[in-house]
Amino acid sequence: HGTDRHPEVAACLHALGGVLHAQGDLPAARAALERSLAIRAEVHGTDRHPSFAANLQALGGVLQALGDLPAARAALERSLAIQAEVHGTDRHPNVAAGLHALGGVLHAQGDLPAARTALERSLAIQAEVHGNDKHPQVAVTLHCLGGVLHAEGDLPAARAAIERSLAIKAEVHGARHPEAAVSLYALGEVLHAQ
Repeated sequence: HGTDRHPEVAACLHALGGVLHAQGDLPAARAALERSLAIRAEVHGTDRHPSFAANLQALGGVLQALGDLPAARAALERSLAIQAEVHGTDRHPNVAAGLHALGGVLHAQGDLPAARTALERSLAIQAEVHGNDKHPQVAVTLHCLGGVLHAEGDLPAARAAIERSLAIKAEVHGARHPEAAVSLYALGEVLHAQ
């Protein structure tokens, strides 16, 4: 392309950021994602673009892993605002995914009511866009919500959320799948706390 200021370069940097994040090289992942963001903003002439929002969400995950929760929260909230604007609605799978990620950051910050709200909104959108609540992503969000409810001390609600998560995971993946085991363990923790 003769320049590094091209959408394909930005996409490769975004993908590289994801690989580096998975490998645990968080500073390099952050650098790749920030460079991708700069290119996307320049190429599109705006930050109001779906790919920019996706990049921000990925950066939020890296910032959370780095322990920079305020910056992670800011990146995820900005991503959510862009997603809702570019899709014309907050009833979109990308918004649900962003709310799920934001719920995790809010939980880590100790803002349990806001985490609960974000995860409940994510669940409502997921049920609507998937047409039912038997989707693997619904199970993952229910599991996270159960963790927030447990932290809030609402053990009956935590148990109900984690049991629903476990039932979906067992139905979708099978009862012996590692995802089901994660929810089974969490359920054991809630039952022990009761």
